[in-house]
Amino acid sequence: MAGTYLARCRRSLGSWGRMNLAFHHRSSWFASVWLAIEQQFIPSQGGGGKVPYPKHVWSPAGGWYAQPANWRGNTIIAGGVMFAIVLCTWKFSAERETWAHNPEPGSWYPSRRWSKQLVQFDKEQRLKSEGKE
Repeated sequence: MAGTYLARCRRSLGSWGRMNLAFHHRSSWFASVWLAIEQQFIPSQGGGGKVPYPKHVWSPAGGWYAQPANWRGNTIIAGGVMFAIVLCTWKFSAERETWAHNPEPGSWYPSRRWSKQLVQFDKEQRLKSEGKE
């Protein structure tokens, strides 16, 4: 029994185990002491026992592994709320957007479509070009 245990220890511990167990390979006393130490201090593989958890958990999200029947409706409502928040933020930002200088004519910026300052600049440029021609 001690021989098979020592062989298993050598395989599991790699070079460290081979080095330490090489001096005691015939000693069954060492094997029994090593077994006691291993059982107390060296954790076994596999992650240990089952993690305790309550049988029933209530939360707004639905508890453990929730699959509510009305998930589609909830998703649509949450998406609509997020869309409304983004829309309000977008409008607030677009109303307060200012440019330190006018961009070059012909260059494209996404905010040219909604920035009041750039829309006014584009109208002025268009009127100047129509007046020259």
